[in-house]
Amino acid sequence: MPFADFKVKNLFPTPLVISSFAPDVAETIRADLVPILLRKEQESTGVTVSNLGGWQSDHNLPQWGGASVDTILSSLKDLLAQVTLYLDNKEFKRVPIDWKINGWANINRNGHANAMHTHPGAYWSAVYYVQVEDADEGGGLEMLDPRGPLPSMYCPLLRFGIQGFVTAGGAELHQPKTGECLLFPSWLQHSVKPYKGAGTRISLAFNFSV
Repeated sequence: MPFADFKVKNLFPTPLVISSFAPDVAETIRADLVPILLRKEQESTGVTVSNLGGWQSDHNLPQWGGASVDTILSSLKDLLAQVTLYLDNKEFKRVPIDWKINGWANINRNGHANAMHTHPGAYWSAVYYVQVEDADEGGGLEMLDPRGPLPSMYCPLLRFGIQGFVTAGGAELHQPKTGECLLFPSWLQHSVKPYKGAGTRISLAFNFSV
């Protein structure tokens, strides 16, 4: 006889929190930040960390980014308060956390990408997409299964036939949109695939530590 029913419980999932500003707010932020960041790119040679081409600013963006960066960070702090718990006297609670924050800007053009990396020394990391031109021309955020190839190494031809599990042992690719914000654990390995369009991709990255 078949089982009457079954359910699937996701054990040890890895969170990817996806949020977006309303289109008018995203456009206001874009119009404000694009001139600031393009001017900063002209004034500074930037740094090379994971970026393969493109330009990355210093990591003091919260200090010089201005009002729009303040708006993004305020919204991120509200979001973090909803998705972070603190162990207090053997009980998990939602309490105010005085996050230490650093952040930087990324400008990618045709052929630019970011190598696979993590963000050591932080608990949460976030990326905000200021401007996504040519949304279908690559430049997606690729995230690796933190278990590595383990779920698929016994028999690569087999996959878990459950919604959301078919990429176990592999990678997930997220195609960004203007005004979108992604929040994920800082230990999650991720990269940016090569951008193949003719426009200018601009994003901000933030680390939150305690």
